[in-house]
Amino acid sequence: MARRRLNTTKFEIIQTATRMFLEKGYTATSIKAIANALDMSTGHLTFYFPTKEHLLAVLVDMLCDYQWKRMEQEA
Repeated sequence: MARRRLNTTKFEIIQTATRMFLEKGYTATSIKAIANALDMSTGHLTFYFPTKEHLLAVLVDMLCDYQWKRMEQEA
């Protein structure tokens, strides 16, 4: 399997992880599974997100920021 190293962004990682967390659950989703879905090495993925917990924290921050902006628009 060819590994792509360029052109994979943090956003792509977050998108894939989010989809997998929703489909399989957070506990059942591993960093290795996310990396495999993106056709990248786990080392490359952990360069951006050192742990699965870090990836989840970034996702939660993004969702909170989004929700806050929505609340401000409606006020």
